[in-house]
Amino acid sequence: MNLDAFNSEQSELLKANVRFISKWISPILFAVFLIADYMNLPDNFADCVFIRFWILPVCFAAYKVLDLNLTYKKRQIVALLFTFANAVVIELLIRLAGGYSSNYFSGIILVLISSITFMPFEKSFTYLNALLVLTLHNLVCLSVYDVEAQDLAAGITGNFFLIGTIALSLITRYYFHDYQLESFQNRLRMTEA
Repeated sequence: MNLDAFNSEQSELLKANVRFISKWISPILFAVFLIADYMNLPDNFADCVFIRFWILPVCFAAYKVLDLNLTYKKRQIVALLFTFANAVVIELLIRLAGGYSSNYFSGIILVLISSITFMPFEKSFTYLNALLVLTLHNLVCLSVYDVEAQDLAAGITGNFFLIGTIALSLITRYYFHDYQLESFQNRLRMTEA
């Protein structure tokens, strides 16, 4: 089997998925979630708008950089940086909202699902992506952790949900990867016949 051809196909799929997410999903969801910001943090709404604004240049940069003729590995790096930047924006909101007990935690779940499930990373990039997002989340939450005000159980429970999200997303991703590989092999066999 020609693994280079399969990786080339995966590279194009990664490019298409990141471009779609950066053009439509991230900007729209971040704008829609301004409603939640207004309801949850009315006193800090201007800060929320400012923080959310930073996803727009990140989306634009990811979209434009992927126009360049990049290798699969370099596209994965761009996608990893794009995912991490989305997570940073959400983590800034989590920090603003108080850390582990923040309901902005759901945004990190969305980042993990979309990046692990829909981005055809190689395994090493998939694991690195999950590790970076999980580590970032805990560092941010611990930076504002207050023993008296924070519920440690919320942090522990939240991490179980994040690890569960990562596990389910990995299972979905690898099931889909196997399907893509089998489909590619079938197409290759048909062209050789």
